[in-house]
Amino acid sequence: VNSLRFGDLASSTAKLGLGAGAMPPDGFFEQTNAYSTIALKDRIMIGGKSYDCAASELGCYNAMKPYFDSDPSGKKEMGDVCSKLKGQVKVDAQLEQSTLRNAMCQQISSASSATQTLCEPLWGQLEQIILQHPSKECPGYSFGIGDTVLPPCDGSSTDRG
Repeated sequence: VNSLRFGDLASSTAKLGLGAGAMPPDGFFEQTNAYSTIALKDRIMIGGKSYDCAASELGCYNAMKPYFDSDPSGKKEMGDVCSKLKGQVKVDAQLEQSTLRNAMCQQISSASSATQTLCEPLWGQLEQIILQHPSKECPGYSFGIGDTVLPPCDGSSTDRG
C-alpha cells in the first residue's frame, strides 16, 4: 500500500482497476485529467464500509491493507498489477538492449575500439553474431537476440536478452 501512495506505483497506470473487486467496476483510483494523473477517488467502499478519502487519504490507504492482504479479489488484483509491472520492465529492458546493440554495432562497424573495452564479453558476443550474419545492417541486430545469454560486464550474474 505504501508503494501505491508514495512509491513506484504512485503515478503508475498499473494501479488503475485496483479495488474493482470491492468497488466494481472501476476500483479505488481514477484518471483525473488529460495528463493521465492517477488519483485516489474521493470516496471508496471496502467490505460494505464507505471511506471518505477526501477527508483522510491515510484512512483509505489503511483500509486497503487488509483488502490486498487477505481478500481473494484484492490478492488477485495485486498479482495482476505485479504482472503488468513485470511486463513493462521486460519491454523497457528489451528497448534498452535493442538501442545498445545498435549503438555497439555502429561502434564495431566504424572500427572504433576505444569504447569496446568497457564490456569486452558483450562486445565479443555481438561481434560473433555479426560475423555469423554479415549481410545484416546494424539495425538488424537490434531486434532481440532470442535465447542468447548476455555476458555480465561487471562480474555480476547474467541477464537474458
